[in-house]
Order: sequence, then C-alpha cells, then structure tokens
Amino acid sequence: GALAIFCRQTCVIWTVFGLGVLVLQEFRTGRENDKSFLEEALSVVRLLGAWKNLRKVFANSFPLLIVLLGFLAFAWRNGGVAVGDKNNHEVGLHPMQAFYLSSFAWLVSSPFHIFSSSCANFIASIRANRFLTIASLCVIVYLIHNFTYAHPFVLSDNRHYVFYIWKKIFRSRSWPRYALAPFYLYSVFSTFHLLRRSQSAVWVIWFLVCSVLTVIPTGLLEPRYFIIPVALLLIHLPFQPRAANGRAG
Repeated sequence: GALAIFCRQTCVIWTVFGLGVLVLQEFRTGRENDKSFLEEALSVVRLLGAWKNLRKVFANSFPLLIVLLGFLAFAWRNGGVAVGDKNNHEVGLHPMQAFYLSSFAWLVSSPFHIFSSSCANFIASIRANRFLTIASLCVIVYLIHNFTYAHPFVLSDNRHYVFYIWKKIFRSRSWPRYALAPFYLYSVFSTFHLLRRSQSAVWVIWFLVCSVLTVIPTGLLEPRYFIIPVALLLIHLPFQPRAANGRAG
C-alpha cells in the first residue's frame, strides 16, 4: 500500500478499500450474497459495536492503519496530496470520470457481460423501473452537460488516442456526449449485477464507491488511471471454466 501511494496518491483509496474488505471478511458468515445491502450493512455495524470484535479488527488492520496515518501526516506536511507540478495536478470534481471508467471497464470485460445476458436483464429492469430509469438518465445528462471538459494535457498532446477521441467525438459535436448516456447507465447496471453473482451487496457497493473516488478528483482523462479498478474487477468476476459447465475434455 505504501509503495503504491508513492507512485500515485489516490492509491490511498485502495488502502481504505482493503481495510473495508478486511472488516467484511472478519464477519463473513457465508450467506452474505443472499442478503440485501441494508441487511448486511446493519449486521456488520452491530458486530463492530461489540468491543471484542472492534479490538480484533484493529489488531488485524494495524498495518493498513499505519499506512493511512502516514499518508495523512504527509498530506498535512505537504499542504495537500499533490506532488511535483501542483498547478496541473489540482484536486477537483470531475464526476464524468466515473462513467468513463464504467465504459472502459465494460469494454475490457465485455465477454463476461455479453454471455451473462446482461442486456436482456437491463431491458427488463427498465420496464420494471421506468421512473428510476428516467431519473437516472436525467442525472447523467445533467452531469454530461455541466461536467464534460478536457484537461489542457488532453488537447495539447496528439500522441495519445484520447486526444483524437476527444477531438473527433466530444469536441467537434455535442450530440455524441448525450447519446452515450444510456450506455453509461447500462455499463454501471451490468457491472453491479455481474459482481453480485460472486460478491455481497456491501462488497460491490464499497468497491464501486472506492473506484469512483479514485478518478473523480482527477481532471485528466487518462485510461491508465483505470488500470487498478479494472484489474480488481476482472479478478472478482464470477469466472466459470468451461469444463465446469459441460463435458471435460
């Protein structure tokens, strides 16, 4: 964790993620996948409330807590989390990064989504939750309209394909931005439900929250920032070998 933070400061979020996963594993009963998010969250809070459980969690998570305290001390001493050229690495609010990440993650893991009937499930969910779907799309369109912007580095460096994507699609015309809204919603929906096949609701929500927190403070659209969350996603997807579903060769 400490070495990762030295390379990129937002990796501190993954240390926090690891801490949360450790807590969930301490109180895992084997039936979490059948519980709702609220039921599991309340059970974890109740178990943490017991003093003996709290001491056990503290003892097991002590190395991660040391890393977090060290990072807080560094941020206080440095006057912020950015190092080097602070003018071009200011912490901001770029919520569209969450949808860029979800789209990139879907493309990388597309075989899992395609062969899991996620599109059919998404359409069924739209029919069953029309109001929620419309409200979600309105929020996404609002974010597209107000928070779509390009970092100066994207517009000034034509050596990267992000430059051409932005120039040919997002900058030259406005309608492609809004046309992607349904896909943004679908990519989040599909990723959530795919992970729920192998992970508990609290784990999935915690993972998605930490993934978003690592990218939305960054103004620069850079696919390499998506490597860690996508790698963790692929590791935890419910992969089943072909031999398990059919005749072994």
